[in-house]
Amino acid sequence: MIGVTILPSIIIPAISAPLAYFVSKKSGKAGCIVCLLASIVSLLLLTIGFATNQPLYREVYKAWMPSPVGGYFEAGFFVDGVSYLMSMATLILFALSMIYSEAYIGRSKPSYYAIMLMLLTGLLGVFLSSNLILFYIFWEFMLLPSYFIIGEWGYRDPKKVAFKFFIFTHAGALVTLVGIAIAYATLLGNLDIFQMAQAAAVSEEWKNIWVLPFTLVVIGFIVKLGAFPFYTWLPDAHGEAPAPMSALLSGIIIETGAYAIYRIGIQTFVVPVMGLENVPTVLQWLAILGITSAIYGGFLALRETDIKRLVAYSSVSQAGYMIAGLGVGAAALAPYVSGQGPLDPGGVLALAGVLFHLVAHSWSKGLLFLVSGSVMHQTHKRDITEMGMLLHKMPATGFAGFVSSFSIAGAPPFPVFWGEIMMIIGAAMSNITYAKLIAGLLALATVFSAAYMLRFWLYVFWRRKPEAGSVDEVKEAPLAMSGSMVLLAVLLILIGILPGLLFTYIYQTINILLGM
Repeated sequence: MIGVTILPSIIIPAISAPLAYFVSKKSGKAGCIVCLLASIVSLLLLTIGFATNQPLYREVYKAWMPSPVGGYFEAGFFVDGVSYLMSMATLILFALSMIYSEAYIGRSKPSYYAIMLMLLTGLLGVFLSSNLILFYIFWEFMLLPSYFIIGEWGYRDPKKVAFKFFIFTHAGALVTLVGIAIAYATLLGNLDIFQMAQAAAVSEEWKNIWVLPFTLVVIGFIVKLGAFPFYTWLPDAHGEAPAPMSALLSGIIIETGAYAIYRIGIQTFVVPVMGLENVPTVLQWLAILGITSAIYGGFLALRETDIKRLVAYSSVSQAGYMIAGLGVGAAALAPYVSGQGPLDPGGVLALAGVLFHLVAHSWSKGLLFLVSGSVMHQTHKRDITEMGMLLHKMPATGFAGFVSSFSIAGAPPFPVFWGEIMMIIGAAMSNITYAKLIAGLLALATVFSAAYMLRFWLYVFWRRKPEAGSVDEVKEAPLAMSGSMVLLAVLLILIGILPGLLFTYIYQTINILLGM
């Protein structure tokens, strides 16, 4: 067994932040290098620990802080297939965004790199904490660097947008905290997600009240996801944040909401009571909410002309897919998990599609925001109706834009296609009520995705509109920006062609959920 590797992988970005700040005062490139090295070392440590201890690796530190019921809380960390994939996706997207930032960020680089490293610490802590208090600390901690990045380096009225982002997501976090508190009071003495699940399985009180804490934590997580009906902060924050922050905000930070619904809402709160009659109904309502967000967000994106707000509304839609897939997959698997029925292959397929979509969407949407930022940086325009034929002037950006936009559109063989098709087929195959209708509505949402992303590609890179102005003076983005985008595009193509690279880890996690 390899020793401690998870906690150092979280801490390294934090202790690298002061170093990045001071070396950036002499050279911005040096600060970028510190960010890259911190990302690489964290990824190596996490990979070594997980590769040696699959399918689940845990680290527990007992002496942390006194518990009101005696003894001490356990500061627990863990990594399984999905938490490893999300941490890996985060570290790679962060590293490439920092390379991009070297040419994109023009002022206050020391502060920028230091704050971004603190954001990375918060993100890794969310994906790797098994103790709910630690999870909540990291969850709230993400807000602070995000607020300062948007407020200091954003567009137009950044401080107002950053304040709105902070208030919305903090309010959602407080709702989540109430749900965690109710769960703790019911399952007294437990804050570890694995211990809580065991305690919930034998608690009669939990069977009577589980819907309330589940609903509260899911509401808080949906606010972070920026899904319907709590989406109004998202187009402002994503649209006005600097491009590298938008890439992390939409590519990773909102993904934490879907990840938390799976990890805490479903795995910890719902799985222990899946034999109850009301469980499938609650989960199907979750799927309905997701479908609403997927279709409504797609409609909003289809009518938007601001290049970054269009991509932001796309995130509202994509968040809906993940919520719907989680609801459908968990509802279909409830009879098997509770020992009341056979394994539903459709549920397994839908759930695997969601977990794959987490990574596919994080890189695809992150790249799409980097592309949008590159276009704005070079053209000084935001309105897609004033653009056109940029593929000829910005071929590297155009290539990255093609890969990211057609991936979000759900075109094969790009990775988002695999997640969406698995959710749709899984829903159609499942034995839940209205399975075919849910699958049909998810398929309808993909039509909206294809429409608004094709419109994005045509308006920005392909069509010519003489009255929109000439693009003769536009040049390709600097090498740091274009090179990082091309590299991320190549990684997207790779996991689109070889999705099995990810599914090995995903099915490990699902088997743990199913007790197999």
